[in-house]
Amino acid sequence: MGEFEEARSTYEKAIELPGDETDAPELLVNLLDRSFRRESAGSEAPVSGTPREKPKIRFIGEGPDLRDSVEIVLEDGVRRGDLVVFEYREPRTVAIRQAGPEDEGTVYYVHPESSPEQLTFVRTNVRHLAAQREGSAELGKLWKATFSGLGFCHRDAELEDKVREKYRPEMIIQERAYVDCSYLDGGLGVRHRYLIITGKAKDLHAMAGMDSKYGPAMIQRNGFFKVLDVYGLRGHAQITLLHIPGDLIDRLRTPVLNEIEKEMVEATRTNFEGNLTKPAVPALTEAE
Repeated sequence: MGEFEEARSTYEKAIELPGDETDAPELLVNLLDRSFRRESAGSEAPVSGTPREKPKIRFIGEGPDLRDSVEIVLEDGVRRGDLVVFEYREPRTVAIRQAGPEDEGTVYYVHPESSPEQLTFVRTNVRHLAAQREGSAELGKLWKATFSGLGFCHRDAELEDKVREKYRPEMIIQERAYVDCSYLDGGLGVRHRYLIITGKAKDLHAMAGMDSKYGPAMIQRNGFFKVLDVYGLRGHAQITLLHIPGDLIDRLRTPVLNEIEKEMVEATRTNFEGNLTKPAVPALTEAE
């Protein structure tokens, strides 16, 4: 409703209060991020960094008392999405390191939308730190187990603009029917391509004897897909979908693209750019 300061104060109080877990940290991150995007670049706090990389440190929320004359030491290993603490090692020097189980008091969350040169910090607390650390470790194992052996499958289609525009990055969709596609990589036969990242596609040549010239594959019905990217180039567009098994959708649903998904987007864009220079696979242009 535009009551930014009141909302911010309420979320911060909720974070500090003992009791049941609250989603106030996430709400505060989103609130501060929206406000930050509306503000001018005047909110930056220019500081000097290590001689090796000298990052600019940008703060939203309650950051430590930093001035232009304070040296920031960003320790190795600090990345976007981390939980960190600030240590005042000596006068005019502040070190930023990853938070550990022994840390007490206020910690900071490195916002995932930060650029490599400009890290953005949001205050959280120890109770939320423990929950995030446990959840992150479990999620990491789940990702590794679920998405090992991933590959690209393709399905080309001529889509109306109003259909293509319905796809937006980060949305989750469900396909009630089976999804037939091809594991053959080549140029586009039409204007649009679905690129499906999956480790669960079944080879219909091996299963049912379908002609291997089509590179035939099928994904089980009722599958969930996360839209990672919609990339238009030279009159064509590629819609990149990450296949997520239905029994894991609630645990792997994330409101923004994580680092692994962003790397996937980079790889699929490179693949698409290369395929625009190649001829289509002849079998995949046949009516059958």
